[in-house]
Amino acid sequence: MAEIAARSKQTRGKTVSKPVRFAAPRGSWPTVVACGVAAAALVAAYWPALSFWWTTWFEKDSFYSHGPFVPVASAFIIWANHKRLRGLTPSPSKWGYALMVAAMFCGWLAWMGASASVMGFTLPVFLFGCVVATLGFPAARLMAFPLFLLWFAAPPPESLLTGLSLRVQLLSIRAAAAGLDFLGIGAASRGTFIDTPALTLEVGSACSGYRLVVSMLAIAAFFAYVRRGPGWSKPSLVAFALPLSLAANSVRIVTIAIVGQFWGAPGVTAAHNLTGYMMLVTTAGLLLLFARMVGCARYKEIPLA
Repeated sequence: MAEIAARSKQTRGKTVSKPVRFAAPRGSWPTVVACGVAAAALVAAYWPALSFWWTTWFEKDSFYSHGPFVPVASAFIIWANHKRLRGLTPSPSKWGYALMVAAMFCGWLAWMGASASVMGFTLPVFLFGCVVATLGFPAARLMAFPLFLLWFAAPPPESLLTGLSLRVQLLSIRAAAAGLDFLGIGAASRGTFIDTPALTLEVGSACSGYRLVVSMLAIAAFFAYVRRGPGWSKPSLVAFALPLSLAANSVRIVTIAIVGQFWGAPGVTAAHNLTGYMMLVTTAGLLLLFARMVGCARYKEIPLA
């Protein structure tokens, strides 16, 4: 049997054990300070875009009220990959600096054109370039998804946002009118209005369905990443979120219209406030059910330390 004995130093017949010393790694504080300075410089450079994001996220009836949760999801994914990142050997690449310069140049052009929204879309590209320049492409591949997930939190320019929301709004209105006809309630769509025998329902931009579409696409992308499944199932999960959210918003409009037939304007207001949260939860549940159907039934193993 092998014996393991602690080595000790003999001094004049006395046993003196060597003390164990724990030294902090050299250069850690300069690294921390450098990272802090770099982060502060990044926030200062992108302050117009970050300020625009924050204001848009918390304004009344915002299409991007889900925005604050996206950076949290990105940070969670990066943390979940921390063991894999620590196991990589840093291999900095000069291509990262090229990406950073290109992103900063496009951001500067957007800032000169007073377009904080466009400037915000360059932020994930700049962060990706930082990872490539400091850690290399292997680490950048691991961090690509959480970084570019930030695009779901970035509101597009107002003109583009208005056009997209209007298209979703009209599509939801037509589908809702068809659904009411199918249920035996004579309905006709007229622009952003739905005429029924008992009332005329106006579908405002806040109920266009665009907010639900963007939120569900972000949730679907997150689910596709954290769940295990065949390669084809993940794109199908994200693609399914689009028709699912459009159908859910049309069902919401139909529900509000039916309530209005019996309880009038007060019922419409109550149904409008209640069904918004119900549809979000219901749609997320149906998305999880579809994930199980396409083979994404199990979550990836996430290290706790």
